[in-house]
Amino acid sequence: MAHSFLMKSCVFLAIAAPTLGLLEGRWHLLAGQAPAELRSEIDRQLAAAREALEQDRAAQAAAAEQQRAAELAAAEAKQQQELEAQAAQALADEQAQAAEAERAAELAAEREAAKAQHQAEHAEVRHLVGLLRQAQAALERGGTARAARLREEITTKFLNDSDFQRVVTTYLREKVYEQIRDEEGADASA
Repeated sequence: MAHSFLMKSCVFLAIAAPTLGLLEGRWHLLAGQAPAELRSEIDRQLAAAREALEQDRAAQAAAAEQQRAAELAAAEAKQQQELEAQAAQALADEQAQAAEAERAAELAAEREAAKAQHQAEHAEVRHLVGLLRQAQAALERGGTARAARLREEITTKFLNDSDFQRVVTTYLREKVYEQIRDEEGADASA
């Protein structure tokens, strides 16, 4: 709308200003021959026409300035939106990286805990195997009292431990199932 007004105003000024100048030039040539009352009226109308042209020029300049200001404001708003979108994306990326790092740290902690648990269980098994070997060696050498003490230590230390019971139960269950499968396989082939 403002653009259309500016176009029409520019056309009007481009035609009106030279036309007014031409009319004023002709009037000055003829003004000396016109009666005083007519001269006064024409001078008043020419002054009004000049004032109208000046007002139109001022309106055109103001409209052009408004259009430039609107375009600048639109460009600034667009730039602000782009900056906000970039900032939002950067924040989202940063949060995603932080979440990923947290997940990686949790997985590493879980792996480390599982590794430590496995090492502790392995150490307990090694200790039990060592005690069993010592008890077996004591029995083979006739040291029944030492073997009894070692069996009591094994019972006290391991058999009352729920985790150990779970591990032993699982191990024994696997061995029993293996033996059953082996026996079934032997019966089937016989």
